[in-house]
Amino acid sequence: MPMQKKLLQLITLETARIFKCKVSELPQKLLAMPKLTENFYLDNTGINFVYSEYEIASKGAGAIKVLVPYTAFSVKIKSAVPDKGR
Repeated sequence: MPMQKKLLQLITLETARIFKCKVSELPQKLLAMPKLTENFYLDNTGINFVYSEYEIASKGAGAIKVLVPYTAFSVKIKSAVPDKGR
């Protein structure tokens, strides 16, 4: 499966978890289904995708942050920070 498709699938699953519903129920809960966004950041747990108000949900939901943990990827991601012990 291409990486973009897998990533979008993971974002969709996590969005359903955030909204406490099944993936099939998301169209009724959201203004738009999540898409890959350039608004993301990395932290020590994974990739955080941030959707602004009205991007995928109503203003009442506020900004929505969707975390895709590194453990969800089958590929090994190396740290850009060198080990201090080396």
